[in-house]
Amino acid sequence: MSGHPLTWLRTVLETGDGLLRQMHFGDRADRKFHGGCVDSRGACSGRLFFAIRGERADGHRYVGAAFEAGCVAVVIEQEEIARVLRERGYPFALVTSVQRGLGVLAAAHRVAVGARVIAITGSSGKTSTKEYVRAVVRTRYRVHANAGNLNSTVGAPLAVLDADGDAQYLICEVGANQPGEIGAIAEVLQPDVGVITNIGDAHVGHFGSRAGIAQAKSELIAGIRPEGYAVLPRDDDYFLSLGESTRARVVTFGSTAGADACVTSIQQEVSGTAFFVNGQAARVPALGSYHVLNAAAAVAVGQVCGVDEGLAIESLAGVTPLDGRGRIHHVRGTTIIDESYNASPASMLRSIFMLAQVAATRRIAVLGDMLELGTHADDRVREVGNALAASVVDLVFWIGPQGATIEKLLSSSRCQLERFDELADLTGRVLDAVAPDDVVLVKASRACGLDKTVRALVDSPKEKGA
Repeated sequence: MSGHPLTWLRTVLETGDGLLRQMHFGDRADRKFHGGCVDSRGACSGRLFFAIRGERADGHRYVGAAFEAGCVAVVIEQEEIARVLRERGYPFALVTSVQRGLGVLAAAHRVAVGARVIAITGSSGKTSTKEYVRAVVRTRYRVHANAGNLNSTVGAPLAVLDADGDAQYLICEVGANQPGEIGAIAEVLQPDVGVITNIGDAHVGHFGSRAGIAQAKSELIAGIRPEGYAVLPRDDDYFLSLGESTRARVVTFGSTAGADACVTSIQQEVSGTAFFVNGQAARVPALGSYHVLNAAAAVAVGQVCGVDEGLAIESLAGVTPLDGRGRIHHVRGTTIIDESYNASPASMLRSIFMLAQVAATRRIAVLGDMLELGTHADDRVREVGNALAASVVDLVFWIGPQGATIEKLLSSSRCQLERFDELADLTGRVLDAVAPDDVVLVKASRACGLDKTVRALVDSPKEKGA
């Protein structure tokens, strides 16, 4: 498949009850488009531009810029813009809802491609698991996976529209900030295989409780075709309720005996983690049992996709974690573990435990506030503080107001804390403090900006004072 002609838009959009209001292609009806976009500053050439109304910007303001950037046609809601475009000969589809139009077109493209869909959600580890699944499945099949973390009600359909016509599997990460969002995405994806990595407390402020989070995540596996598979975390305390949410066949991963992809004998080193899956030796170039479980989920996916288990396990060693999601940097004798992309209390606790397992002269944690916790914030922050106080972490640098609570909890422990309000001040102090043979964990909610601290650590001069 080399893209769809614009006439395909009419065929598809007319299937949406009352969705299509008018279309105009002029002399460009036979032109083909490949994929979609919502940002006129990004890759628009050859694509459809969807004028999404967001919280910060209205895509209708950038229709002209999208055409200048090379888009083939635009999908819009505003009649005035449609009138102007018709007068000037630009192709467009005027619909009642651009968001709904995007979903309808993505669902139709998914059918046209004919690929099986693997959808992945969970409180943490979605992107890392997606990369492990991609590595496993492509040992046998042609695979298309969404780039980065395109996992929202906009991002996931865009990822589907970008799928090549020769793909045999589409691998999509699925996220949500509100109940119902995952269900809406699942309706578009119609997954053959659904994976839940874990049920944690990320975004608990939006969902009210972990039970609310579990309910939201279960929307994905409820949408799996009955002949499909739900790949579930056997160790999770919501495992049974998740299994009751799906008509699909259940396959499991975890360290619990009897899991279909069963992990044992985890050993951490500064360069990665060694372990066994179903008795076979495995390795990932990342630290933490949570990466091991993400890798085991991928092995379980391989089982239901007919991938040789030995090949699946071997492929895990070649998956380099993405920036901010567990990538390890070795810089002038210092090991830096970059988990700066995001943080929830549960993932923070797992990372603190991981840091304690790594051999080091000093263990340093560069941490920051965990956001979107709502009324649960105080209790969750205290849990993290108590874990640090009981750990073998030597030094903590913290940015953000939650550091005041952490400081009180560490006042009588061996763990020293320095807290900061400004990122530049924290970064400068960390650069001063680190030394060879230190292991440094960097983790916080994305808004804290600790990715900049990681870059400063990696790019700092070879010698202090140089």
